[in-house]
Amino acid sequence: MLATAYLGLILLMLLTEIKRKKTGKLDFLTLANLIFFLVYAFPGFVLSANLENARHELNWGNTLYTDNPQTVIAIFVGYILIVIGFYSKSAEKFGNTITIKSYSDKVVIVFALFLL
Repeated sequence: MLATAYLGLILLMLLTEIKRKKTGKLDFLTLANLIFFLVYAFPGFVLSANLENARHELNWGNTLYTDNPQTVIAIFVGYILIVIGFYSKSAEKFGNTITIKSYSDKVVIVFALFLL
């Protein structure tokens, strides 16, 4: 039953992506939709629908919360809050105050190595 809710979330994400005006090919909401789809919606749908017996593979000593209605509600609320935050006026104002400075490639590589 909850597989249809996950499928509804996937359709909501597709409709949101198709209907809205984009600033470019890839913007924040497009990437957020892609990540949200890959992390929450698609795995939840596959595990709830038990496609290709996926649940049997993962059920060795693990607790699956995909069939919990509270999990689905939390995922829906999280996605709706992302969309509301994307279209809020305060986010647009805050986004206009941020400046991005470019650095040389050496600085970026040294910083990346430092983070490792």
